[in-house]
Amino acid sequence: MNLLEITYYGIRNLQIRQLRSSLTIIGIVLGIATIFTLMSIGEGVRIEIDKQMSAFGSNEIFVVPISGQSMESFSGAAFSTNGKLYERDVDYVKRVPAVEEVSKVVYGRASLKFRDKEISAAIFPADASIFDQFGSYIQLEEGRFYTDEEDHVVVLANDAANKLFDNERVQVNNVIYINGEPYRVVGILKKIGTSLSQQDDSAIYMPYKSGRAILQDFLAPGEVFALYIKLREGYNPDDAAPQIEGQLAAAHRVSLDKKDFMVITPSFIQATVGSVLGVLNLFLLAIALISAFVGGIGISNTMFMSVMERRREIGVLKAIGAERGTIVLIFVVESALIGAGGGLVGLVLGYLALLAAGAFGVPYALGIYQIAFAFSFAVVVGVVSGLIPALNASKVPAVEALRYE
Repeated sequence: MNLLEITYYGIRNLQIRQLRSSLTIIGIVLGIATIFTLMSIGEGVRIEIDKQMSAFGSNEIFVVPISGQSMESFSGAAFSTNGKLYERDVDYVKRVPAVEEVSKVVYGRASLKFRDKEISAAIFPADASIFDQFGSYIQLEEGRFYTDEEDHVVVLANDAANKLFDNERVQVNNVIYINGEPYRVVGILKKIGTSLSQQDDSAIYMPYKSGRAILQDFLAPGEVFALYIKLREGYNPDDAAPQIEGQLAAAHRVSLDKKDFMVITPSFIQATVGSVLGVLNLFLLAIALISAFVGGIGISNTMFMSVMERRREIGVLKAIGAERGTIVLIFVVESALIGAGGGLVGLVLGYLALLAAGAFGVPYALGIYQIAFAFSFAVVVGVVSGLIPALNASKVPAVEALRYE
Protein backbone atom coordinates (compact mmCIF):
# COMPACT_ATOMS: atom_id res chain seq x y z
CA MET A 1 0.00 0.00 0.00
CA ASN A 2 1.33 3.42 -0.90
CA LEU A 3 0.73 6.57 1.16
CA LEU A 4 -2.27 7.66 -0.93
CA GLU A 5 -3.95 4.29 -0.46
CA ILE A 6 -3.19 4.34 3.26
CA THR A 7 -4.69 7.84 3.54
CA TYR A 8 -7.87 6.76 1.74
CA TYR A 9 -8.02 3.67 3.95
CA GLY A 10 -7.68 5.82 7.07
CA ILE A 11 -10.44 8.19 5.94
CA ARG A 12 -12.79 5.24 5.42
CA ASN A 13 -12.04 3.91 8.92
CA LEU A 14 -12.69 7.31 10.49
CA GLN A 15 -16.00 7.57 8.61
CA ILE A 16 -17.07 4.25 10.07
CA ARG A 17 -16.42 5.64 13.57
CA GLN A 18 -17.71 9.18 12.97
CA LEU A 19 -19.07 9.85 16.46
CA ARG A 20 -15.92 8.74 18.23
CA SER A 21 -13.71 10.63 15.77
CA SER A 22 -15.78 13.81 16.19
CA LEU A 23 -15.61 13.66 19.98
CA THR A 24 -11.87 13.04 19.84
CA ILE A 25 -11.07 16.23 17.92
CA ILE A 26 -12.89 18.59 20.35
CA GLY A 27 -9.78 19.08 22.49
CA ILE A 28 -7.68 19.78 19.40
CA VAL A 29 -10.30 22.17 17.99
CA LEU A 30 -10.43 24.36 21.11
CA GLY A 31 -6.65 24.44 21.49
CA ILE A 32 -5.98 25.31 17.85
CA ALA A 33 -8.72 27.96 17.82
CA THR A 34 -7.16 29.60 20.88
CA ILE A 35 -3.63 29.44 19.50
CA PHE A 36 -4.66 30.83 16.10
CA THR A 37 -6.71 33.64 17.66
CA LEU A 38 -3.99 34.77 20.08
CA MET A 39 -1.26 34.61 17.43
CA SER A 40 -3.33 36.70 15.01
CA ILE A 41 -4.26 39.29 17.66
CA GLY A 42 -0.65 39.52 18.87
CA GLU A 43 0.58 40.10 15.31
CA GLY A 44 -2.19 42.63 14.72
CA VAL A 45 -1.23 44.61 17.82
CA ARG A 46 2.44 44.60 16.77
CA ILE A 47 1.57 45.87 13.28
CA GLU A 48 -0.69 48.62 14.66
CA ILE A 49 2.01 49.78 17.10
CA ASP A 50 4.63 49.83 14.34
CA LYS A 51 2.23 51.76 12.08
CA GLN A 52 1.57 54.43 14.69
CA MET A 53 5.23 54.66 15.66
CA SER A 54 6.20 55.25 12.04
CA ALA A 55 3.53 57.98 11.84
CA PHE A 56 4.92 59.70 14.95
CA GLY A 57 8.42 59.67 13.52
CA SER A 58 11.68 58.41 14.96
CA ASN A 59 12.75 61.78 16.41
CA GLU A 60 9.96 62.25 18.95
CA ILE A 61 10.30 61.96 22.73
CA PHE A 62 7.56 62.22 25.36
CA VAL A 63 7.95 63.21 28.99
CA VAL A 64 5.17 62.21 31.38
CA PRO A 65 4.79 62.71 35.15
CA ILE A 66 5.18 59.04 36.01
CA SER A 67 7.90 57.84 38.32
CA GLY A 68 9.43 54.41 37.79
CA GLN A 69 12.55 52.58 36.79
CA SER A 70 14.71 53.75 33.94
CA MET A 71 14.12 52.66 30.38
CA GLU A 72 17.13 50.36 30.42
CA SER A 73 15.85 48.38 33.41
CA PHE A 74 12.18 48.37 32.45
CA SER A 75 10.71 44.91 32.88
CA GLY A 76 7.17 45.00 34.18
CA ALA A 77 8.07 47.54 36.86
CA ALA A 78 5.38 49.21 38.91
CA PHE A 79 4.91 52.91 38.29
CA SER A 80 3.68 55.76 40.43
CA THR A 81 1.72 58.72 39.05
CA ASN A 82 2.56 61.10 41.90
CA GLY A 83 5.10 63.03 39.82
CA LYS A 84 4.46 66.42 38.24
CA LEU A 85 5.70 68.41 35.28
CA TYR A 86 5.69 72.18 35.07
CA GLU A 87 5.79 74.88 32.41
CA ARG A 88 9.25 75.91 33.60
CA ASP A 89 10.52 72.43 32.65
CA VAL A 90 10.28 73.48 29.01
CA ASP A 91 13.21 75.87 29.49
CA TYR A 92 15.35 73.13 31.03
CA VAL A 93 14.55 70.69 28.23
CA LYS A 94 15.42 73.28 25.58
CA ARG A 95 18.94 73.49 27.01
CA VAL A 96 19.66 70.06 25.53
CA PRO A 97 21.39 70.66 22.15
CA ALA A 98 19.41 67.87 20.43
CA VAL A 99 16.02 69.45 21.22
CA GLU A 100 14.41 71.51 18.45
CA GLU A 101 10.88 72.04 19.81
CA VAL A 102 8.86 71.35 22.96
CA SER A 103 5.06 71.31 23.18
CA LYS A 104 3.07 71.50 26.41
CA VAL A 105 -0.12 69.48 26.79
CA VAL A 106 -2.80 69.26 29.49
CA TYR A 107 -5.90 67.13 29.57
CA GLY A 108 -9.31 67.21 31.21
CA ARG A 109 -13.06 66.97 30.76
CA ALA A 110 -15.49 69.78 30.16
CA SER A 111 -19.12 70.39 29.29
CA LEU A 112 -19.66 70.74 25.54
CA LYS A 113 -22.76 71.98 23.76
CA PHE A 114 -23.56 72.18 20.06
CA ARG A 115 -27.03 73.35 19.12
CA ASP A 116 -29.37 71.34 21.36
CA LYS A 117 -26.84 68.56 22.16
CA GLU A 118 -24.94 68.81 25.44
CA ILE A 119 -22.32 66.25 26.53
CA SER A 120 -19.23 65.82 28.68
CA ALA A 121 -16.05 65.16 26.70
CA ALA A 122 -12.26 65.30 26.89
CA ILE A 123 -10.38 68.40 25.78
CA PHE A 124 -6.68 68.65 24.91
CA PRO A 125 -5.24 72.12 25.40
CA ALA A 126 -1.85 72.05 23.62
CA ASP A 127 0.72 74.34 22.05
CA ALA A 128 0.16 74.83 18.32
CA SER A 129 3.58 73.29 17.64
CA ILE A 130 2.06 69.85 18.37
CA PHE A 131 0.52 69.88 14.90
CA ASP A 132 3.92 70.36 13.31
CA GLN A 133 5.48 67.64 15.46
CA PHE A 134 2.90 65.04 14.40
CA GLY A 135 2.37 66.29 10.87
CA SER A 136 2.14 62.80 9.35
CA TYR A 137 -0.24 61.62 12.08
CA ILE A 138 -2.42 64.69 12.59
CA GLN A 139 -3.51 66.05 9.21
CA LEU A 140 -6.12 68.63 8.23
CA GLU A 141 -9.22 67.69 6.28
CA GLU A 142 -10.85 71.13 6.41
CA GLY A 143 -9.93 74.58 7.70
CA ARG A 144 -6.63 75.31 9.47
CA PHE A 145 -4.73 74.82 12.69
CA TYR A 146 -4.93 77.42 15.45
CA THR A 147 -2.01 79.60 16.61
CA ASP A 148 -0.79 80.09 20.17
CA GLU A 149 -1.98 83.72 20.13
CA GLU A 150 -5.62 82.84 19.40
CA ASP A 151 -8.33 82.37 22.00
CA HIS A 152 -11.73 80.64 21.97
CA VAL A 153 -10.94 78.48 18.93
CA VAL A 154 -10.77 74.68 18.59
CA VAL A 155 -9.61 72.04 16.14
CA LEU A 156 -11.71 68.88 16.11
CA ALA A 157 -10.53 65.38 15.30
CA ASN A 158 -12.66 63.58 12.74
CA ASP A 159 -14.87 61.56 15.11
CA ALA A 160 -15.31 64.59 17.37
CA ALA A 161 -16.74 66.52 14.41
CA ASN A 162 -18.85 63.71 12.95
CA LYS A 163 -19.93 61.48 15.84
CA LEU A 164 -19.59 63.31 19.14
CA PHE A 165 -22.95 65.07 18.91
CA ASP A 166 -24.90 62.12 17.49
CA ASN A 167 -26.20 63.05 14.04
CA GLU A 168 -25.21 66.71 14.32
CA ARG A 169 -22.09 67.16 12.19
CA VAL A 170 -19.87 70.05 13.25
CA GLN A 171 -18.34 72.05 10.41
CA VAL A 172 -15.61 74.65 10.12
CA ASN A 173 -16.75 78.07 11.47
CA ASN A 174 -19.51 76.48 13.57
CA VAL A 175 -19.55 77.52 17.21
CA ILE A 176 -19.56 75.04 20.08
CA TYR A 177 -19.87 75.96 23.75
CA ILE A 178 -17.32 74.71 26.25
CA ASN A 179 -18.31 75.27 29.88
CA GLY A 180 -20.76 77.88 28.57
CA GLU A 181 -18.18 79.86 26.55
CA PRO A 182 -18.37 80.04 22.73
CA TYR A 183 -15.49 78.47 20.75
CA ARG A 184 -15.23 78.70 16.96
CA VAL A 185 -14.18 75.59 15.03
CA VAL A 186 -11.24 76.57 12.79
CA GLY A 187 -10.19 73.10 11.60
CA ILE A 188 -11.27 69.48 11.29
CA LEU A 189 -8.71 66.66 11.08
CA LYS A 190 -8.57 63.67 8.78
CA LYS A 191 -9.58 60.36 10.33
CA ILE A 192 -6.58 58.36 11.52
CA GLY A 193 -8.65 55.22 11.44
CA THR A 194 -6.43 52.64 13.16
CA SER A 195 -7.78 50.32 15.83
CA LEU A 196 -5.60 52.05 18.44
CA SER A 197 -6.49 55.64 17.48
CA GLN A 198 -10.04 55.92 18.84
CA GLN A 199 -9.02 58.47 21.47
CA ASP A 200 -7.00 60.54 18.99
CA ASP A 201 -9.89 60.50 16.50
CA SER A 202 -12.17 61.93 19.22
CA ALA A 203 -9.80 64.66 20.45
CA ILE A 204 -10.75 68.30 20.85
CA TYR A 205 -7.66 70.51 20.59
CA MET A 206 -7.51 74.12 21.72
CA PRO A 207 -4.77 76.69 22.40
CA TYR A 208 -2.84 75.88 25.55
CA LYS A 209 -3.56 79.15 27.37
CA SER A 210 -7.33 79.22 26.84
CA GLY A 211 -7.67 75.51 27.61
CA ARG A 212 -5.64 75.87 30.78
CA ALA A 213 -8.06 78.52 31.97
CA ILE A 214 -10.90 76.01 31.63
CA LEU A 215 -9.01 73.40 33.66
CA GLN A 216 -7.43 75.73 36.21
CA ASP A 217 -9.44 74.28 39.09
CA PHE A 218 -7.93 70.84 38.42
CA LEU A 219 -4.30 71.86 37.86
CA ALA A 220 -1.58 73.04 40.18
CA PRO A 221 0.03 76.39 39.24
CA GLY A 222 2.16 75.84 36.14
CA GLU A 223 1.37 72.11 35.98
CA VAL A 224 1.36 70.28 32.64
CA PHE A 225 0.44 66.69 31.88
CA ALA A 226 3.05 65.95 29.22
CA LEU A 227 5.85 67.42 27.16
CA TYR A 228 6.17 66.43 23.49
CA ILE A 229 9.72 66.90 22.28
CA LYS A 230 10.92 67.06 18.69
CA LEU A 231 14.63 66.48 18.14
CA ARG A 232 16.82 68.13 15.56
CA GLU A 233 17.57 66.21 12.41
CA GLY A 234 20.31 63.62 12.86
CA TYR A 235 20.01 63.19 16.65
CA ASN A 236 19.26 59.80 18.18
CA PRO A 237 16.42 59.76 20.76
CA ASP A 238 18.23 57.16 22.85
CA ASP A 239 21.27 59.46 23.09
CA ALA A 240 19.21 62.57 23.82
CA ALA A 241 16.98 60.94 26.46
CA PRO A 242 19.67 60.71 29.21
CA GLN A 243 20.53 64.39 28.70
CA ILE A 244 16.85 65.36 29.03
CA GLU A 245 16.57 63.20 32.14
CA GLY A 246 19.60 64.92 33.66
CA GLN A 247 18.21 68.41 33.03
CA LEU A 248 14.78 67.58 34.47
CA ALA A 249 16.21 65.74 37.47
CA ALA A 250 18.30 68.80 38.29
CA ALA A 251 15.27 71.06 37.85
CA HIS A 252 13.18 68.86 40.16
CA ARG A 253 16.08 68.45 42.60
CA VAL A 254 15.91 64.68 42.60
CA SER A 255 18.37 61.95 41.72
CA LEU A 256 17.89 59.87 38.58
CA ASP A 257 17.01 56.89 40.77
CA LYS A 258 14.16 58.83 42.38
CA LYS A 259 13.00 60.92 39.44
CA ASP A 260 9.28 61.80 39.38
CA PHE A 261 8.95 61.73 35.60
CA MET A 262 9.62 59.38 32.71
CA VAL A 263 11.25 60.07 29.36
CA ILE A 264 9.70 57.85 26.69
CA THR A 265 11.50 57.15 23.41
CA PRO A 266 10.37 55.10 20.39
CA SER A 267 12.71 52.27 21.42
CA PHE A 268 11.18 52.27 24.91
CA ILE A 269 7.69 51.89 23.46
CA GLN A 270 8.86 49.08 21.18
CA ALA A 271 10.57 47.34 24.11
CA THR A 272 7.41 47.67 26.20
CA VAL A 273 5.26 46.28 23.41
CA GLY A 274 7.80 43.49 22.92
CA SER A 275 7.59 42.68 26.63
CA VAL A 276 3.79 42.49 26.48
CA LEU A 277 3.92 40.33 23.37
CA GLY A 278 6.51 38.15 25.09
CA VAL A 279 4.06 37.49 27.92
CA LEU A 280 1.39 36.77 25.32
CA ASN A 281 3.72 34.28 23.63
CA LEU A 282 4.38 32.52 26.95
CA PHE A 283 0.63 32.33 27.51
CA LEU A 284 0.30 30.99 23.98
CA LEU A 285 2.92 28.34 24.71
CA ALA A 286 1.05 27.27 27.84
CA ILE A 287 -2.19 27.00 25.85
CA ALA A 288 -0.37 24.98 23.20
CA LEU A 289 1.03 22.56 25.77
CA ILE A 290 -2.35 22.11 27.43
CA SER A 291 -3.92 21.64 24.02
CA ALA A 292 -1.31 19.05 23.10
CA PHE A 293 -1.79 17.18 26.37
CA VAL A 294 -5.61 17.16 26.30
CA GLY A 295 -5.90 16.51 22.59
CA GLY A 296 -3.12 13.95 22.66
CA ILE A 297 -4.77 11.93 25.42
CA GLY A 298 -8.02 11.87 23.46
CA ILE A 299 -6.32 10.76 20.25
CA SER A 300 -4.20 8.12 22.02
CA ASN A 301 -7.26 6.72 23.79
CA THR A 302 -9.19 6.54 20.52
CA MET A 303 -6.31 4.85 18.70
CA PHE A 304 -5.77 2.30 21.51
CA MET A 305 -9.46 1.40 21.34
CA SER A 306 -9.22 1.21 17.57
CA VAL A 307 -6.29 -1.22 17.83
CA MET A 308 -8.24 -3.43 20.24
CA GLU A 309 -11.32 -3.46 18.00
CA ARG A 310 -9.36 -4.12 14.81
CA ARG A 311 -7.03 -6.91 15.88
CA ARG A 312 -8.56 -9.30 13.36
CA GLU A 313 -8.21 -6.64 10.65
CA ILE A 314 -4.55 -6.24 11.58
CA GLY A 315 -4.12 -10.02 11.36
CA VAL A 316 -5.67 -10.10 7.89
CA LEU A 317 -3.38 -7.30 6.70
CA LYS A 318 -0.34 -9.14 7.98
CA ALA A 319 -1.54 -12.39 6.47
CA ILE A 320 -1.70 -10.83 3.01
CA GLY A 321 1.81 -9.46 3.34
CA ALA A 322 1.57 -6.10 5.13
CA GLU A 323 4.81 -5.31 6.94
CA ARG A 324 5.11 -3.82 10.43
CA GLY A 325 6.02 -0.43 8.97
CA THR A 326 2.82 -0.43 6.92
CA ILE A 327 0.71 -1.23 10.00
CA VAL A 328 2.42 1.58 11.92
CA LEU A 329 1.84 3.98 9.05
CA ILE A 330 -1.87 3.07 8.81
CA PHE A 331 -2.55 4.02 12.42
CA VAL A 332 -0.22 7.04 12.41
CA VAL A 333 -1.98 8.39 9.31
CA GLU A 334 -5.37 7.91 10.99
CA SER A 335 -4.25 9.84 14.08
CA ALA A 336 -2.72 12.53 11.85
CA LEU A 337 -6.04 12.81 10.02
CA ILE A 338 -7.81 13.31 13.35
CA GLY A 339 -5.32 16.06 14.22
CA ALA A 340 -5.69 17.64 10.77
CA GLY A 341 -9.49 17.58 11.05
CA GLY A 342 -9.30 19.23 14.46
CA GLY A 343 -6.85 21.77 13.06
CA LEU A 344 -9.14 22.74 10.18
CA VAL A 345 -12.19 23.11 12.41
CA GLY A 346 -10.08 25.02 14.94
CA LEU A 347 -8.90 27.44 12.24
CA VAL A 348 -12.50 28.11 11.18
CA LEU A 349 -13.56 28.64 14.80
CA GLY A 350 -10.56 30.90 15.41
CA TYR A 351 -11.37 32.93 12.29
CA LEU A 352 -14.94 33.46 13.52
CA ALA A 353 -13.55 34.55 16.89
CA LEU A 354 -11.28 37.07 15.14
CA LEU A 355 -14.20 38.49 13.19
CA ALA A 356 -16.11 38.94 16.44
CA ALA A 357 -13.08 40.58 18.11
CA GLY A 358 -12.56 42.84 15.09
CA ALA A 359 -16.15 44.07 15.39
CA PHE A 360 -15.15 45.49 18.80
CA GLY A 361 -12.03 47.18 17.43
CA VAL A 362 -9.49 44.51 18.43
CA PRO A 363 -6.63 44.48 15.87
CA TYR A 364 -5.65 41.20 14.26
CA ALA A 365 -3.60 40.05 11.30
CA LEU A 366 -4.21 36.94 9.23
CA GLY A 367 -1.07 35.50 7.68
CA ILE A 368 0.17 32.27 6.22
CA TYR A 369 2.51 31.87 9.20
CA GLN A 370 -0.30 31.76 11.77
CA ILE A 371 -2.36 29.38 9.64
CA ALA A 372 0.57 27.07 8.86
CA PHE A 373 1.78 26.96 12.47
CA ALA A 374 -1.63 26.21 13.97
CA PHE A 375 -2.45 23.52 11.40
CA SER A 376 1.01 21.93 11.59
CA PHE A 377 0.79 21.88 15.38
CA ALA A 378 -2.51 20.00 15.19
CA VAL A 379 -1.09 17.42 12.78
CA VAL A 380 2.07 16.91 14.88
CA VAL A 381 -0.04 16.37 18.01
CA GLY A 382 -2.03 13.77 16.10
CA VAL A 383 1.07 11.97 14.83
CA VAL A 384 2.82 11.90 18.21
CA SER A 385 -0.34 10.81 20.02
CA GLY A 386 -0.95 7.94 17.61
CA LEU A 387 2.61 6.67 17.51
CA ILE A 388 2.50 4.37 20.56
CA PRO A 389 -0.87 2.78 19.64
CA ALA A 390 0.49 2.29 16.11
CA LEU A 391 3.61 0.55 17.39
CA ASN A 392 1.44 -1.70 19.57
CA ALA A 393 -0.71 -2.54 16.56
CA SER A 394 2.35 -3.55 14.54
CA LYS A 395 3.39 -6.02 17.24
CA VAL A 396 0.14 -8.00 17.15
CA PRO A 397 0.98 -11.55 15.89
CA ALA A 398 -0.94 -12.38 12.71
CA VAL A 399 -1.99 -15.89 13.85
CA GLU A 400 -3.28 -14.64 17.20
CA ALA A 401 -5.06 -11.67 15.61
CA LEU A 402 -6.96 -13.91 13.19
CA ARG A 403 -8.65 -15.67 16.12
CA TYR A 404 -10.59 -12.48 17.01
CA GLU A 405 -14.10 -12.04 15.68
